[in-house]
Amino acid sequence: MGNAALSVRHPASLEHEVQYLEHGKVVESSGGLLRLEKSGGAVVGCGGRVVFRNAESDSQWTYRVLQQISAHAPIGHEVTVLAADQHISAHAPIGHEITVLAPDQPHADAPIGHEITVLAPNQPHADQQISAHAPNGHEITVLAPDQPHADQQVAAELGMPWREVRESVALVKSTIGDSSACSELYCYVDYNVTNSGRYEWTRNDLYLKATHTWAEGSEMVIDVSFLTHEEKEVEKERQKEMAKTMRNVIFMFGNNTTDVTSKT
Repeated sequence: MGNAALSVRHPASLEHEVQYLEHGKVVESSGGLLRLEKSGGAVVGCGGRVVFRNAESDSQWTYRVLQQISAHAPIGHEVTVLAADQHISAHAPIGHEITVLAPDQPHADAPIGHEITVLAPNQPHADQQISAHAPNGHEITVLAPDQPHADQQVAAELGMPWREVRESVALVKSTIGDSSACSELYCYVDYNVTNSGRYEWTRNDLYLKATHTWAEGSEMVIDVSFLTHEEKEVEKERQKEMAKTMRNVIFMFGNNTTDVTSKT
């Protein structure tokens, strides 16, 4: 039968805090690991509400390309590029919002908006270069604690030193990180039942996800990670629908509330 233990593992970029301990005790809390166990001779399980916050509250910086930028990478170097406003024929890995041109065959065609990764062949033109272009008007958004770090991330995104691109881009928007943003995970493991427990997000500003496995002694191990871009978009829509539902509920109850104020 289970003895009730719970471990939560998460990326080092997050900090955790046990905001509410329903039952049990904290036996380890360091770095990316939190571990709970049931208390002594108690006949209940362990768990509660765990709050996650960013260890460093990064800000969001958006740059706009003012003039076309050409960056170079040797053939064989992998680049990820997203097909922009036309089909792309390339030998090179593709995936960013820039156009990649390949010097020789075979060609890999990517339809508009489709993401693919192609490795350039090390053939007759192995010493040639692949030109990658950031078109005028293209916007790049990065997360960084301050503008100098954001500048360097943009340069890395374009594969060029900052001194070569700083005259071609301009900071158009910055959103200072919100230190109040957090995600709350309720989790609980039952006592005296083999592999029995539950968990759910009660708040998820940081767009996290959780998966679980079971270890010996009915210990539930929860792994917390960040949602992928696609999963994040789905979660945003789900949160919008929930907020809309709550507004409708409040509106309905508001219109049907009985006034019980005493009148003299």
